[in-house]
Amino acid sequence: MAEPTPIGIIGGSFDPIHNGHLALALVCLESGAAGRVLLVPAAQAPLRAVPAATPEHRLQMCRLAAAGDARLEVCDLEVRQRRAYTVDTLARLAKIYPGRRLALVIGTDLLSELAQWRDVPGILARARLLVVARGGDRQVKIPEWIKQHRGELEHIPADTPPISSTLVRSALAAGDPIDELVPAAVAEYIRRNRLYPPRQCR
Repeated sequence: MAEPTPIGIIGGSFDPIHNGHLALALVCLESGAAGRVLLVPAAQAPLRAVPAATPEHRLQMCRLAAAGDARLEVCDLEVRQRRAYTVDTLARLAKIYPGRRLALVIGTDLLSELAQWRDVPGILARARLLVVARGGDRQVKIPEWIKQHRGELEHIPADTPPISSTLVRSALAAGDPIDELVPAAVAEYIRRNRLYPPRQCR
């Protein structure tokens, strides 16, 4: 019997979730590297600034973005904690999905930062890495520290859009449209709930 396709995991602040996040997920699904993808918003990512939107708003935006694609699922494990670490989340997911392989999905732009995360050997022992190109970066060099820890890394040479949550928030602050940056339902949710209001001119 063939081994089940891994469950892909995309974590982060999702402040807000945008089309770049969804492109990462779709590349993994369409390439066959993952059979389903979990979006795991964090209440407070350890290496990031405090999010502008509340965990509840960011969780709901993720749910709206994932709606309509049965291969996408939103996981609230980290939202329920003040601060969560990826290694602990992977351990919890292994209990929720016993016998399933896990794959941590990141963009090439985050690969160097991964070395700063808590318990890298523990992360690599619990999940393989799916590294997807961001913004035309189609090459990846496997860092020595991944080789030293015998981590599994698969590079998917797609070309996902160079969108960031910072870009979306900057557009909103300037009063610019975001319809090409985020799903329509997310844009409407932001407008309806008056998230990320434009800066007032002085």
